[in-house]
Amino acid sequence: MNDWGEPISSFDFDLTLTNFVKYSFEQLFDINEVQEIQDSFSAATGVASIITDPNGVPITRPSGFSTFCNEIVRKTEKGLCNCMKSDATLGRPDPDGPIIQRCLSGGLLDGGACIMVGGHHIANWMVGQVFDEDSDIAEMHKYCDEIGANREEFEDALNKVCKMPRERFESVCSFLFQNAKMLSTLAAKNFMQKDEIAKRKQTEDKYRQLFKNSVDSIVVVQHGQLKLCSPAGEALIGYSVGELMATP
Repeated sequence: MNDWGEPISSFDFDLTLTNFVKYSFEQLFDINEVQEIQDSFSAATGVASIITDPNGVPITRPSGFSTFCNEIVRKTEKGLCNCMKSDATLGRPDPDGPIIQRCLSGGLLDGGACIMVGGHHIANWMVGQVFDEDSDIAEMHKYCDEIGANREEFEDALNKVCKMPRERFESVCSFLFQNAKMLSTLAAKNFMQKDEIAKRKQTEDKYRQLFKNSVDSIVVVQHGQLKLCSPAGEALIGYSVGELMATP
């Protein structure tokens, strides 16, 4: 079975044998392109969105973050710490679907899905900051005092957060889960491509060094034109490749 509990093809099996921890999410993707996808996802669904590393440290810039979370809760030391803990738990691997839970720092509804490559957890994609029908105002006010936020500013920002029925948010999170699976597949392909390029470069460097240090005279001619000549060959001929190629 692969990362998502699906049957493993021969291609997937080969991938699981590779050292996938060699590259991070940032090395496997163009972050600017991922940022555009994330921004579009947030704009289309109306929920906040961000991609972090497995520990909850942001990789992308936040999309659609509410003033409540970004300027009130996260501006306090305890609030920010709890937010990062919440992000890390939201991205924990689960092949059955997205993780949906109350934020550990404020009580709004959040969802998340992990991005996996070859059995390795490389990133979390989180969405949320949603006020639903079960949100507990009293507990939110209590938390405001606990983190030392200004009650008036807290209340004003809370009134402006995204309001959405839980059922609709669950549909958004299901869509998120499918997107995370897609990114996991792309990450595996990007890894294989980068790994193949690295191996080819290593091979080229090896043969280039052997060619350079060879005691034999080696000449490469393509379509009647001299392309390469080993140092030993140049010494034998008495001319460098550059001089020979410049000769009319």
